[in-house]
Amino acid sequence: MMFIGFSLSATDAKGKVYNGSNWVEALANPGWYFVIEERAGEPVFGADKYTGTKTRELKNWDELEWGDILTQNEYKFIDVMKSITVDQLESNVGPNVYDMAAFWGANAGDMALALLQRPSRVFLHGYDMLVNL
Repeated sequence: MMFIGFSLSATDAKGKVYNGSNWVEALANPGWYFVIEERAGEPVFGADKYTGTKTRELKNWDELEWGDILTQNEYKFIDVMKSITVDQLESNVGPNVYDMAAFWGANAGDMALALLQRPSRVFLHGYDMLVNL
């Protein structure tokens, strides 16, 4: 975990918001964006939150949801025998050819590739972060 401090006042971080007439002020003081992201070198494994969509085609492993892979009994463990095939993914693999390299339930390496989560990154403007200051 890394914390970085900035010598900015809340007013400087928020900037001036354009209200229809103060465009010169708004351009002169646009405020600051802050980026919060997970470290890329620390892998996280899992699936996305279940949206409730029953029939859909996966375009890549990154779209895998917990509802796609959990057993439907009271114990809720990952069902490696479930039929999630590469054929579902071949229609739109995109630039990441590694998505096709994993076969659900084949071995630990394939399962790790299928469940690997990409790091999250969020951009927040100072005005949105410091609205009450």
